[in-house]
Amino acid sequence: MFRKVLVPLDGSELSESALVPLHRLLAQAEGARATLLHVLPEGLEGEERRRAREAASAALAEVRERVAGWPLQCDTTTVEGDPAGAILDAVEQLHPDLVAMATHGRSGLQRLVRGSVAERVLRHATVPLLLVNPHDLEDEQAGFDKILVPLDGSALADQVLPFAIALAQAFGAAVTLARVEAIEPYVSDPLAGVPLVKPRVWDAAAVSETLAPQLSRLRAAGIEAKIEARIGEAAHEIVSLAEEHDLVALSSHGRTGASRWWFGSVAEQVVRTCRRPLLLLRGKSE
Repeated sequence: MFRKVLVPLDGSELSESALVPLHRLLAQAEGARATLLHVLPEGLEGEERRRAREAASAALAEVRERVAGWPLQCDTTTVEGDPAGAILDAVEQLHPDLVAMATHGRSGLQRLVRGSVAERVLRHATVPLLLVNPHDLEDEQAGFDKILVPLDGSALADQVLPFAIALAQAFGAAVTLARVEAIEPYVSDPLAGVPLVKPRVWDAAAVSETLAPQLSRLRAAGIEAKIEARIGEAAHEIVSLAEEHDLVALSSHGRTGASRWWFGSVAEQVVRTCRRPLLLLRGKSE
């Protein structure tokens, strides 16, 4: 499924942690190839620029040597520029099947991917992203036995299903389809402006029924699957459910500004707080 991978690195051990789940994903792949990308800051000149490029090349060479025993061929490249922009440019030039990167790199202003950078890549990348929180990798040898797939009933959200199916079949994983019905606030006192939860009856069975076609699709593919229906704040509920799973596969619209799809903002919130590896796909309108 994933044969050509782009791996942005910044020379830190934290950024290299994306290689751990990537190794799991490629365990059964043959002929896989990765490009290790180091993005240097803009504005370096003279001796400082030369030293930075040499250090980056040496760091990439060390990583390449470390993964030499994998069923993976590695290329390395160093570029200068804005991290998110450079990553997106590399995607356009190299046409990888996947971008794998950590959600933490260097600390402070030098960090490579966290928050705004990861979100910018998510909003614009034309290929799936594997995002990893390096602080919460517990077992480097663990597989993907349980996969969480949050959906919202839209065709765009469903676009991640083929990837979830392929992964579940490859790893013999069970899949949980999750749908979160948002709490609807209302203002009881316009003068006070205090949002309260709108009283209503929540029907978990009715919410689950909306995912019946997707459940049938998974089971027809020979995958053990179930539905989890919840009510609450979407990102919070997804992150909570993720704790019981090994991987979260999630689709996002990737729109920007006020017109950004609701689920796109949810995906970004999940990226900021989820402890499990995330496979994210920017959904495409028909």
